[in-house]
Amino acid sequence: MITTNVIQRTFHISIENSTGTCFTIDVDGKQYLVTAKHLVEQIKNTAKIRIYHENQWKDLQVTLVGHCEGNIDISVMAAGFQLSPTFELEPTSGGMIYGQDVYFLGFPYGMAGQVGELNRDFPLPFVLACT
Repeated sequence: MITTNVIQRTFHISIENSTGTCFTIDVDGKQYLVTAKHLVEQIKNTAKIRIYHENQWKDLQVTLVGHCEGNIDISVMAAGFQLSPTFELEPTSGGMIYGQDVYFLGFPYGMAGQVGELNRDFPLPFVLACT
């Protein structure tokens, strides 16, 4: 089951000629965007990416927080404002068990579900269940 606190934190983004997925996470009263490093590795300090909202791409100024080292494909950025609601979502693997279902949310090949106001005019990501 995918809940609102996860869906409304998942966004379709674009940089240069590539698109991908990012999600928000709140840490110490600040909100950060987490995405694949290979998508944004050209960002060194600040940059303009685009986010899909209200059926169009909109510019979003971000500041790089950091790229993971080596082969870890994770980058963290910050926007100048809060992008998603701050529904509780604790960033932990606590309580996970071996064999538990896992879900991936995203926008494969740029595809998305358009549901209008149901998701604050952001597209709904596709969900892949790995059981």
